Amino acid sequence: MQSLRALLLASLFALTSCGSSASASPTPPGDDASSDPDAVGDDGAVDSQPASADSPTLLYVEPDDGEAPLLAAIQGAKAAVHVETYMLTDQPLIDALVAARKAGREVKVVLEQYPYNAPNTNDAAYAALRAGGVTAIWVATKFQLTHTKTIVIDPGLPTGAAWIMSLNLSHAAFTSNRDYAAVDDDPSDVLEADAVILADGANVADARVGKRLVVSPEDARAKLAAMIDAAKSTLDIEMEELSDTAIQGALITAQNRGVRVRIVCPSSGVSTGTSDVLTTLKGRGVQIKKLGNPDMHAKAIVVDGARAYVGSVNLTSASMDLNREIGVITETPATLARLATIIAADFTKGTAF
Repeated sequence: MQSLRALLLASLFALTSCGSSASASPTPPGDDASSDPDAVGDDGAVDSQPASADSPTLLYVEPDDGEAPLLAAIQGAKAAVHVETYMLTDQPLIDALVAARKAGREVKVVLEQYPYNAPNTNDAAYAALRAGGVTAIWVATKFQLTHTKTIVIDPGLPTGAAWIMSLNLSHAAFTSNRDYAAVDDDPSDVLEADAVILADGANVADARVGKRLVVSPEDARAKLAAMIDAAKSTLDIEMEELSDTAIQGALITAQNRGVRVRIVCPSSGVSTGTSDVLTTLKGRGVQIKKLGNPDMHAKAIVVDGARAYVGSVNLTSASMDLNREIGVITETPATLARLATIIAADFTKGTAF
């Protein structure tokens, strides 16, 4: 059934990818800029219990690990590379995708046409990919933004893996930003991520096949809130934007029940909504540090040292309720250990908010 669904979506993607065009630019979203934290609430349509999180993952940390691991993954693909991303400007990655297509791999790239305050950012990549034979498509504007940062390698094969990331595919992501990439090789997660990408590329309802990924706008709010609500001793968070007042309330509740809550935020450039929420949280005893070197662009949560989230979802109403986003929840010990260590080190060297 899963393979049939994937085949159908792939066919639809192929039919819509040629000569497609996007509609007018969406209303500015305020996800990686200012946003209204009360714009949209949870509709309660998804299970609010924490998702099963036993999928195996490998963690890459930026800028420490650079782009070599991702380039190697693309170059090592046996059959297919499917991408959905908010920004693609890094030339080595563009070249690697074109080279994979010329080597006979199926390469499909779904791009946001109108990144916030940077509407032409992806134009050069789109043109270069199309010229190189890659199926590149502007995602339909059914979401406020397609803010995803996910690459699926060889879905349905033993070599399959989903790179679920907080980082844009830009030079800065690999050289100057704090970002994370979780490499998930659980077959059901790989197929689920791929189904989302193919559905978005074909502009059809997504055909999700599992429950371990965190996907906006469908279930990110419920799953991330459930993680926070389940915390018993510690909550360590690195987040570019945190302006949602419901999440603010959940963090205050956690702090009040004795959970040690620590947050690492950017040293500059946060939205007014995020600044207001962080100020409120600080006043309620939450420990907050600002990180400026490297530039803080991450979206990550570690709960009790036993469960972690990594992905593109910020803790804003736009990100959880209106955008297309993908993240993953993991309990893989090595991933947890490295992520917790990095966040703790960033918190230690950060400056007071």
